[in-house]
Amino acid sequence: MLVSLNLRRLQRRFPEASYLVAVNVERYRPIMRLFYLRHMEHQYALDLHDVWAEIQAAVDPAYTEEQCEQDLAQLVEWGSLTGAQDRSRATTIQEFMRRHLKYSITPYGIALERLLSELEQEGRGTGSLNVDLLDQVLEGIDRLDRLLSQLPDRLEDGEERGLGPIYQAWDRTFTAYDENGKQASDYLAQLARNGEGDDVTDVEGFLAYKEVLKEYLASYVLHLMDVGDRVAAVLHRWQSDGLGEKLVEACARYEAHHLPMADGRLPALESCREGHAAEWRVFRSWFQPGGGLEELRRRTNEAVESVVRRVQRLTDRPAGLSRRRQLEELAVAFAACRTPGEAHRLAGARLGLMQPRHVSGEAQVFAMRPDDSPWRQRAYRVELLPVARGRRRRHEGAVPVRDRSQEEAEILRQVMEEQKLEESVWDRLFAAGELDLGALALDDVDLRDRLLALLGACLASPDRSALAPDGSTVRLLPPRRPAVGWLSAPDGSLALPAFRMVRRKEGERALVPGAGSAAALH
Repeated sequence: MLVSLNLRRLQRRFPEASYLVAVNVERYRPIMRLFYLRHMEHQYALDLHDVWAEIQAAVDPAYTEEQCEQDLAQLVEWGSLTGAQDRSRATTIQEFMRRHLKYSITPYGIALERLLSELEQEGRGTGSLNVDLLDQVLEGIDRLDRLLSQLPDRLEDGEERGLGPIYQAWDRTFTAYDENGKQASDYLAQLARNGEGDDVTDVEGFLAYKEVLKEYLASYVLHLMDVGDRVAAVLHRWQSDGLGEKLVEACARYEAHHLPMADGRLPALESCREGHAAEWRVFRSWFQPGGGLEELRRRTNEAVESVVRRVQRLTDRPAGLSRRRQLEELAVAFAACRTPGEAHRLAGARLGLMQPRHVSGEAQVFAMRPDDSPWRQRAYRVELLPVARGRRRRHEGAVPVRDRSQEEAEILRQVMEEQKLEESVWDRLFAAGELDLGALALDDVDLRDRLLALLGACLASPDRSALAPDGSTVRLLPPRRPAVGWLSAPDGSLALPAFRMVRRKEGERALVPGAGSAAALH
């Protein structure tokens, strides 16, 4: 990729950004931000007095005009600002000859300050997981597939006008793909920042919010998988049919003949071809195994797991308690204290050591009652064992090794029986070859839970396969059509996409799904 870049331009020094790490950065950055804000207000030039007055009022009251002039001169030397002599305000020959500069921010300075301003507002841009953008990508690929299949194998000169629909469809598709990546990245980053810490006052409201958030993330992952598989299948066919090269050539020819640049000149065909070829490589690699789609799915799955873990931590707390309510009750208790001594005792009981310490001592037969505070129960004397320091004395003579072969054989027999039992359960479940999760009724809740855990492992795997508890390999197949089925168990029914599963035992050849519920070997 670096071969197509201008390395001389890429390797040059960048003095325009020197003010970000200079010694007087606390003065340089406010000056540059002032010029950037005025530039955004269409005030493109400032003189020395304007800058000095603003910085002195907002940054440093002791800031002098001589310091301001030196700072502006340094910024001009770095190329962050430009200085031009202003002759318009001269009323005498002496004023005309005296050097009076008007300063403006350079394009590099504008770009740097715009970037810094966006980074400073990073927390405000929350992004989203917009499934409509994924649908736009899929619709655009389907439309391009139809248009490209109608193109001749060789494009002739003069046929560029008919390439407009292809260029427009590709532009909309790539824009939706790029916007989806940016919004998803911003959303997940914001979600990670918001998820730090567990200091939640309204536990009930937070749990309800997290449940909705978990469903939102899970639905996006399912839609991302569906769109990703369908787009990847089309792109794989394009690669074998050469339609990707047709797309690049069609877009390059249309742009080179019908889309002039800002100066009115048409761009060079080779330059357009390189630009669209780079877009096509990025787009195609994103949907390939190990590409950006899998990375986005992994990050979204990690976000779901993070939400589940945080909810679990909150639900593990005593039921009906919240930090806010505890503090309010403690404040009321302190307000009811009649004397300082009573308040001190309350503070010692509430804010002191609340959990009993566990010490290593001589074992005694006693147990604390779980229905009462440890501090109200009878105390027991525990004799602590002395700590032996230095090297321990070795035992005189060899210590015989106990024969545990019979115990190990018994454990092995139990494990083999459990494994055979587990294998028989999965053999009965996959007796028909292919398992349709959308039309499955189970009479065992535990088996349903294990099957859902296996489904989650398949969804998280790049090749949609995972190991079952009995050691066999189960592969997940997409629904034959976009449909939702029901997975039933004694405790209720679960609506989910009508996924299909095929199973392969160790030593068997890979399974290929056949018609209906059959599965064939290949």
